[in-house]
Amino acid sequence: MPRYAARTEVSPEDSRGEIERLVRKYGALGFAYGYEGNKAMLGFKTRSRSIRFIIPMPDEPEDMTVVKERRKYEQEVRRLWRSAVLIIKAKFEAVESGIVTFDQEWLYYIVTDDGSTVGDHIVPQLGKGKPMPLLPDFHSGNLIEAEAKVIHRK
Repeated sequence: MPRYAARTEVSPEDSRGEIERLVRKYGALGFAYGYEGNKAMLGFKTRSRSIRFIIPMPDEPEDMTVVKERRKYEQEVRRLWRSAVLIIKAKFEAVESGIVTFDQEWLYYIVTDDGSTVGDHIVPQLGKGKPMPLLPDFHSGNLIEAEAKVIHRK
């Protein structure tokens, strides 16, 4: 399956600029960008929330003088930035369209009082429970049974 934006020529700088314009359009009061190693970070403040969005980047080739390896690396960086634009635009559009609330859509990325994100707190807990069934058990006698009756009447 082809990867999204696999052949994009849009520079990472242009994609970051587009993201900054997007977050400003949707009400951000501040915007930050940085990187360390193979991680890029975007941050912004809006709706009384601070958001931190990390974009994993590929490792640089050991020898950046090898043209083929350098081009492959640079193409992947451009592709990842275009993907970030798509994700962020989709999240804001879902909120603006009333499909989800801001907190529902951005929950993982909301920065908490200790400087970590909600996702940093929650994800480690996910592996501790047993997997839940994909579909609810409509015969268990719980609240879902009432919802099932409504669905069957329609």
